[in-house]
Amino acid sequence: MENQERDEAIDSAIRDAQQAERRWQRSEAHIRQTFTTFIRKVAERTELSDWEAERAVVATLCCLEQRLQPGEARHLEAQLPQLLVDLLQGCTNYAGLRDIDKLGLLQVVSRSLDREEWEVESIVRTVFTVLREKISGGESADIASQLPRPLAELWMRSDDPDLHHVTPEEFIRRDNEASSRDTTAASRQSEPADVPGINRPTPGIRANAESDQAPSEQPSATDSRGRP
Repeated sequence: MENQERDEAIDSAIRDAQQAERRWQRSEAHIRQTFTTFIRKVAERTELSDWEAERAVVATLCCLEQRLQPGEARHLEAQLPQLLVDLLQGCTNYAGLRDIDKLGLLQVVSRSLDREEWEVESIVRTVFTVLREKISGGESADIASQLPRPLAELWMRSDDPDLHHVTPEEFIRRDNEASSRDTTAASRQSEPADVPGINRPTPGIRANAESDQAPSEQPSATDSRGRP
């Protein structure tokens, strides 16, 4: 009997370990997939190789984070693929670039890719576009508010032609309004649905009540639900 109980305990432990291993493998696969998807979006839009796109993304984000407050940088990283966040831990080499401007950013990325500065501006715009697609509108506006104007314009306009003539202030206002609309929509979705006969009177009951209150000498026009 004791041997049977011991064997069952061992089998149970083995099953638990196997399930934990499968969960870990699924989690690792998801982490790799989200990172790969992000990098390949940049690669496809810039016609870079995956390796070059990864270098462009890391160089651009390392420079961007130098201009952000530490708390804002953490908020940004919380919405990024985990493998990308891990790569950004090497950004300590950029610590001396706290005051980096647009030209400095382009110089860093051009050196990282071994390309001319005029070639990499469109690449940086694409990186910013893919990044803005990944994060919330509110976070995007918060980042823009912490950047000097030339960098803010590079960030907010990205490669979207609809934003080419929008000022940083207007960009932030639009994103704040979009975030407010999203919050309102989410709040409305959480409200309980009306139940006929409980939350509000049914059409027949309402029609009868309103007909009783209408002046008898002059009938009023009503719609198909009996409402004036």
